[in-house]
Amino acid sequence: RRVHGAYFDKQLKILELEEQGYYGLQLFEEAEKVQKEVEAVREIYDGDDLTAALTFSSLGQVFYEQGNYEASLEFYFECLRIRETQLGHHPQTALAYHNIGAVYKNIGEYKRALDFYLESMKIEEEKLGKDHLDTNVTYHRIGRAYCLMNQLTEGYPLIEKARNVIVENVGEKHQLFGDYLLSLGIYYYVSQDYKKALKSFGEAKLILEAVFGANDVRVSDIYFYAGSCLIKLNKKEEGLKYLKLCYELRRSNYGEENVKTQESYKALQSIQAQ
Repeated sequence: RRVHGAYFDKQLKILELEEQGYYGLQLFEEAEKVQKEVEAVREIYDGDDLTAALTFSSLGQVFYEQGNYEASLEFYFECLRIRETQLGHHPQTALAYHNIGAVYKNIGEYKRALDFYLESMKIEEEKLGKDHLDTNVTYHRIGRAYCLMNQLTEGYPLIEKARNVIVENVGEKHQLFGDYLLSLGIYYYVSQDYKKALKSFGEAKLILEAVFGANDVRVSDIYFYAGSCLIKLNKKEEGLKYLKLCYELRRSNYGEENVKTQESYKALQSIQAQ
């Protein structure tokens, strides 16, 4: 069907930004207005068109970046439903599973995140192979989920096995390697090896700040864990500096009631009450 001009232009812009590897959230209207467009997408593409799946995926990413995880899940599940029906076991279906896992990780539902990551991994191993970059990104994120559930023996091997493939494909200055270092740091943090954790977080911080900038919310997880490590190492003032920065970034990007913002706020309150 023919798509109305303004709406079509917006979808093209989303896809164009996705190809460039970032999302221009300032281009979009408030989340509530964008969310209403899901019905228009269904009508335009008759519900089960693969182009609709891509649009749903893009809108899911927009909401994810805004911290609106409930809406993000709605769009990602629509994408998954279509891709499972139309493609079956396919790398794009694996990506849909992976995206849903990332949302559940962010809201602290690590078991559900793990379930979706594992589904993604099964497809990627079958269709892409165990040495593919996408498969290995999934490996270390599965490892991270295990570590966040305190299942270190399951988590660490998956994190460590991903290192070489990521380095060989993108090098040690890419955001994907920074994300790998975040997973490694979380392993050390949960293991209570705070010096090694801080080293990993510090290396990740340099990479992600170089890619996104120091005031980008995508660096906030590094600030949260680096600050928490410094507190554990009795460097309270320095640790509080990072936790405050994390909180302010999340509050300004996601809002006060967002689950990630509240995680930062509660950590700050706990430390300041000591």
